Amino acid sequence: MKKFGLYKYLFILVVGLVLINLLAANFHQRFDFTQDQRYTLSPAAKEIVDKVEASNY
Repeated sequence: MKKFGLYKYLFILVVGLVLINLLAANFHQRFDFTQDQRYTLSPAAKEIVDKVEASNY
């Protein structure tokens, strides 16, 4: 009877990890916690990137 509880726990753990992995793969987000926002693009840089991406298609 104890083994059934262990298998149930392991199954729930594996399913949970798979779900977390799927969500992380589909909803990727980066956060810039630096004080001076050194890794965040400025609005002007974002416009340039959008123009370059649009001209490639």
